[in-house]
Amino acid sequence: MSAATAAQATKGGPHAADVKADSRANHLPEALVDAGLVKLSGEVFPTEHVTARHAELTPMARNIYLRARLDSYNGDILHQTIDGMVSQQSLTPDDAGYLKAALTGKTCTKLLRERLSIAKIIERHLNPSIKDGSLNDI
Repeated sequence: MSAATAAQATKGGPHAADVKADSRANHLPEALVDAGLVKLSGEVFPTEHVTARHAELTPMARNIYLRARLDSYNGDILHQTIDGMVSQQSLTPDDAGYLKAALTGKTCTKLLRERLSIAKIIERHLNPSIKDGSLNDI
């Protein structure tokens, strides 16, 4: 099995990373460059098991990372709100399960951009006309 990791670098600023790959995954750093995700600095340094290559995240990679963090945060807030509504018995566990499965962080972020509140997002998705699977249209 091949193994590769990327971790925030100890030097080089907030967008620096150290890419480590074992001999079966040594093509990974170049693949990340080809995908436009990193620029290799040329610096290499040995670690316990492999040689790490220093890299800088590209603006595209930083945007992807930030969008994923925002989606995760929004999904967490939505799920906490749903859990609170179940605790207060204003939402059934079945409806909560439906909402958690249907409303991903990405969907939540999109709806928040449309200026819908968390309460409106929940209300909108409990509407029986939307429960038929048409959430993909959102």
